[in-house]
Amino acid sequence: MNRVALSTLVVAALALVAGCSGGSNTPSTSAQPPSSGAATSTSSAGLAPPITQPKLDKAAQYAPKPCELLTSAQYGTVRVSKPGKEGDSVLGKECSWTTAQNPNTSLNGLFSVALSTKADAGLNALYEKKSTYAAFEAATVAGYPSVHANSGVPFGQGDCFGYTAVSDAVTISVGVQISDKAAAEYKNACGLADKVAEMVISTIKGGS
Repeated sequence: MNRVALSTLVVAALALVAGCSGGSNTPSTSAQPPSSGAATSTSSAGLAPPITQPKLDKAAQYAPKPCELLTSAQYGTVRVSKPGKEGDSVLGKECSWTTAQNPNTSLNGLFSVALSTKADAGLNALYEKKSTYAAFEAATVAGYPSVHANSGVPFGQGDCFGYTAVSDAVTISVGVQISDKAAAEYKNACGLADKVAEMVISTIKGGS
């Protein structure tokens, strides 16, 4: 995959070396879980907001087949014309999509999606290390608690790593990198990350 695999950077993300680091920054969802001692469940007592929407326990079935989390109709809405490419990460499988290169329509970047099924890689683990991130903010995706967490690069500079908890055991991880400074998504990469996560939730709910 082009640009030092998307997977390698979000591997860093949940490992608290994550987010967007300057230099060879390549977003990914392969986040290495932060070591925080005992495993922390997203919905157990902790700093992260509780899940108030119906928990999507069946989301775990997509963990080994992440490229099925987005249909062609869905990824087509974010200027991607080719199927994603599956790769390996510390969380298991991830899928990465490259945006089209037409200068009139391109975001000139890529994004990656993975499902974390490790309890100590959920939102509580991120909140516990909140102060270590260069940029950190709470968010909500389709009613589910989420966070944006970048380690090296502030928001608004093309990169965003988003994490959305959809059950006690499953967190959707989305890494985005947009290098075209003229693209609206360059300043709002987190908006794109949330849009991708929302489509993933729609796929999980539909069971397709």
